[in-house]
Amino acid sequence: MIGQDPTKHSSNLSQISTLLLSDLRENVFFAHLSKYIKDFTGEDSVEINLVYNDDSTQLIARDGESLADSPIKNRGEGACGYVTKIKRIYYSNSVKRDPVFASDMRDAKIEAEMIIPVSVEGKILATIHIQSFDAGKKYDDGFASSVKNLLNELSVPLQNINLYLMAKFLNKELLGKIKQQAEGVEVRSEDSVNVAKERIELIGHDTQLLQSLSLAKRVATQDIPVLIEGEAGVGKRLLAKKVHHLSDRHNSPFYIIECGTMNEVSLEKEIFGDDNAKGVLEVANHGTIVLNEVSELSIRLQSKILEFMTTGKIKKGSNLESIGLNVRIVATSQKSLKDLVAQKSFRDDLFYRLATVQIFLPALRERGDDIKILANHFLNLGKTEKKFLTAVALEELKTSSWSGNIIELRNAMERTYALSDGKYISKIEFSDFDILGRNEERQDQRIQDEKREFEPSTLADLEKRHICKTLEHLGGNKTRAAKSLGITVKTLYNKLHSYGLIAKTNQ
Repeated sequence: MIGQDPTKHSSNLSQISTLLLSDLRENVFFAHLSKYIKDFTGEDSVEINLVYNDDSTQLIARDGESLADSPIKNRGEGACGYVTKIKRIYYSNSVKRDPVFASDMRDAKIEAEMIIPVSVEGKILATIHIQSFDAGKKYDDGFASSVKNLLNELSVPLQNINLYLMAKFLNKELLGKIKQQAEGVEVRSEDSVNVAKERIELIGHDTQLLQSLSLAKRVATQDIPVLIEGEAGVGKRLLAKKVHHLSDRHNSPFYIIECGTMNEVSLEKEIFGDDNAKGVLEVANHGTIVLNEVSELSIRLQSKILEFMTTGKIKKGSNLESIGLNVRIVATSQKSLKDLVAQKSFRDDLFYRLATVQIFLPALRERGDDIKILANHFLNLGKTEKKFLTAVALEELKTSSWSGNIIELRNAMERTYALSDGKYISKIEFSDFDILGRNEERQDQRIQDEKREFEPSTLADLEKRHICKTLEHLGGNKTRAAKSLGITVKTLYNKLHSYGLIAKTNQ
């Protein structure tokens, strides 16, 4: 702990130096370092983020445990990205109101945090995050100096891990180039930009989203049809593109066909071609095509797509000779194809072909704190001067149902950035259409609330409902619930027993 006996500190320092030098694998090294700093400072938690050559960051250790499988954050993203950019210590004694921390997913118990960049020979190697759960905690420059002095005393292990990581990253880069040359693959900057863009767009920590992304990654290399469903603007096209880039066809053509923007004749020519021109199926041979909004296909074109997926051949124009093709089909739809099959407006046999694997992308309003993360990301996307959303603005984001999902949020953030003055933003600039939609939603909600007011209920029913909601809100903590309700814990237990929710107790 800071201020400990010098003899004990010297002994501990010698031990941790030996331990760090014994294993330079980054996950092991930083796990040991995080535990030592936690013990040294006596704080509640210590996290360490590794900083890569491109200034992207990854949470790699927390309180002595390795977290090597954590997602990688892009350059400048989150609090660690901010500190990596400014290259100096940053601390906040009220992280919940600090815009720098607004886009981070973090433990709700954290009240104060100090971030210290670990610099070796002018390069930021990692960021150390010292966290306190105490609302009265006040970090200051003196605390920062104590930790910096400790890191200076650990300069030899830090120099060694820096050399190890430099060699590791260089070796990985060289192996990648050798493999590409051996396979005769031309490295195209456009492809790498596209992959990076997809990683940015499909960000978030929502469980349903992560499950969908994991499923997409698993099926990408299986070369089977994939059906992606979800509301407008949730990222179906981007996920389809990601499936292609992760597949063995990633160096072959990739085309998106907009099924809902053309009449039947034009769409048929676009897909299958005619006597004078090749269609997309021919042009994309050995690649992937995406049938975007496949539900808009006519029954006749559904039949032709089914025939191709069954035989691998097409006929076009007046030519009766079949053309064999090898194209992977990925389809997207806002509407439930299963429901359309039940309504006889979509062929069931084509549905089963397309839905070999089904992936559902959740609506933005169902993704919780992802709205906050995406809002901060889109606010500064492509901007040289960073701006920050205050807690008031982040709270305002919850007032919209985001019927347009990611696209609507991105437009709102671009509008907010353009119309806001200063570095800190307290007001979201919704469009007139957004405001009208929210007013209609509130009116509908008021009508529903008024209807509920007239539902007959006894006082006992109302009491039971209120007690249960209070418990749910407080995470089942009966002591806090009793205090909030203004009754004793014993009275609360007796009431819960009378409701049949718990067994009889002597509380």
